Amino acid sequence: MKVNIAHIEPESYIYAPGKQFVVWMQGCSIRCKGCWNKGMWSFGEKKYVEIETVMVQINKTKGVKGVTFIGGEPFDQPEELLDFVKRIKRENLGVTIYTGYGKKELISNIAIEVLQFTDLLISGRYIETLRNVNLQWIGSENQRKDFLTNFYADYHFDNANYCEINISETGAMTIVGFPDENLLKR
Repeated sequence: MKVNIAHIEPESYIYAPGKQFVVWMQGCSIRCKGCWNKGMWSFGEKKYVEIETVMVQINKTKGVKGVTFIGGEPFDQPEELLDFVKRIKRENLGVTIYTGYGKKELISNIAIEVLQFTDLLISGRYIETLRNVNLQWIGSENQRKDFLTNFYADYHFDNANYCEINISETGAMTIVGFPDENLLKR
């Protein structure tokens, strides 16, 4: 099965507890006002990749504690997401999903099944007027963090503004997380 992916970050420490392999899904039907991932809204092909190919990459990344799905909107590719999370749990890795849907909106049979394989759910619409970049893992104060299993039971929250700046061998720079304007200017 192929999945439409916008970006992969094989090593990140800001989207869930411990070292995470992060997958940004392409396509979003929610399109929150003020979203900083507008380039991931389109459902047009960004990069279709076999899930098995990504799983090989995950398994080659040493020390990964889990896989985080973000977007775009992961639940807008529900069959692909379900296939992905089942494979990840077979590898005894954690699953974190960021979604603009509220937990009570995830009521389809496939969404319920995805949640059975999810350890941490970050949910709720991004509301620009409630933006707060100093709350770990969430961008606006209305969003929720739900630990659905005990996989990350030993984790302790440390609210702050988390960003990662990655510089490639060619000098290309990417910034992930919730950067504020002062960081971007510097």
